[in-house]
Amino acid sequence: MPNSGHFYSAMEHLANALYLSRWKESIWIVLTFYGDASGSEHDGTSTVMAGFLNSASNWREFDLQWSEMLAKHEVPYLHMKEFAHSSGPFEKWRGRTHERNAFINDALAIIERTGCVSFASAIDSVSFNEMAIKRNLTKVYKNAYLFAVQDCISCVCHWCMNKQMRDPAEYILEAGDPKQGLLTEVMKIYNLPEPIFRRKIDKDPLRSILPLQAADFLAYEVSRGHAAILAKKELRYPLKEFMRMHYSENWGVHRKDDIEIFLSSSENARRLEALLGKWDGPVTLD
Repeated sequence: MPNSGHFYSAMEHLANALYLSRWKESIWIVLTFYGDASGSEHDGTSTVMAGFLNSASNWREFDLQWSEMLAKHEVPYLHMKEFAHSSGPFEKWRGRTHERNAFINDALAIIERTGCVSFASAIDSVSFNEMAIKRNLTKVYKNAYLFAVQDCISCVCHWCMNKQMRDPAEYILEAGDPKQGLLTEVMKIYNLPEPIFRRKIDKDPLRSILPLQAADFLAYEVSRGHAAILAKKELRYPLKEFMRMHYSENWGVHRKDDIEIFLSSSENARRLEALLGKWDGPVTLD
């Protein structure tokens, strides 16, 4: 298990050092964000977008250590749905708590040791979709998934701005979601780099994108613990460890009333823009 106690990740420490003493040099650090989604926008669960930001050099070190970790435990990848249900390559660990914990502890240690900075957005899917339809804002926010992505990426951009660092040069997201086209449109609207879609698991292990496996780990844990975080209840171990890493300051975990307030403010903004002739989309007029 990684050591407990107060600390900054290697990436956080680097950013603070540059910000305080040599902040102009920070613009030369090339950052990449890897993100994955979890949950469903059509049932009672939360919709989550989560992932990690890091420098190119740190990601190279992450790749090396993650590959070694997979080889050590003799599994081809980390996929949380399979791991949680002891299926696929993880069936060999069914009922073997020691081996399962050792694997998770090693994954957490690599994420911390290589300076990954986490970001996450979790929302109540059904509440969001109902309120967006009620307020006629589906053209603006489309659906819960896209809102979670926008909220997560907004947190990334604000973190970079606060650290006097350039926004990520690349956003690499898990491929296969049917909303990828809409997401690309949204990124263009905000003048952000077009997202790159890759798979965390490939038939050829050498083509698997390992940082996306870490993003899958985080997204799964945030999705599972969404209600517990809001209720300030005891968290399951992996999520509790992520929280210990001081990562939660970059997480947007939204309850129903938070969504109501946000969409009310957005609706008022659209009304004003419509009156000024700057918005030609739908607005609620009653």
